[in-house]
Amino acid sequence: MNVKEFKFKDYRDYLKQIFQIKKNKNPHFSFQSFATKVGFTKSYLKMVIDKKRHVSVDKFLVVADYFKLSDDIKQYIVVQILSATSCPHLIV
Repeated sequence: MNVKEFKFKDYRDYLKQIFQIKKNKNPHFSFQSFATKVGFTKSYLKMVIDKKRHVSVDKFLVVADYFKLSDDIKQYIVVQILSATSCPHLIV
């Protein structure tokens, strides 16, 4: 996927989708296993996916590396994170 195909206004929807794709490919994949692999707690990851928390750029980059996201998608999402965390009322 490239940035032109990126249809998500909220990066957390994208994270939820790629998590679900991974889960569909591997039924043993879970919030707990993923959280452990990227250094999150299960509850923090769930809050991010449920849009109750934002992830920091540093933590997102760990997730991006885990899912092998392209550089353009990483950059696009970093802008979304920075916009959401510095100006929560701004819609990107």
